[in-house]
Amino acid sequence: MTFSNEIWASISDSAKDLIRKLMTVDLDKRICVEDALLHPWILNMNSIQESENTELDTQAMKQLKNFNIEM
Repeated sequence: MTFSNEIWASISDSAKDLIRKLMTVDLDKRICVEDALLHPWILNMNSIQESENTELDTQAMKQLKNFNIEM
């Protein structure tokens, strides 16, 4: 998976790594919810002080947690 669209230019490599792992078609290779919540991008969310994408990142975290609850 590539992120060539200009929209992805401001997205961190760590976030792209998590997205790749979540989008893996092979279920045996796809990251599980528990591991996704332990991904460095997720764990570093608490350490983000000022970011243009803080609101977006917060929304993404809420959606991941809701996804975990629904599973």
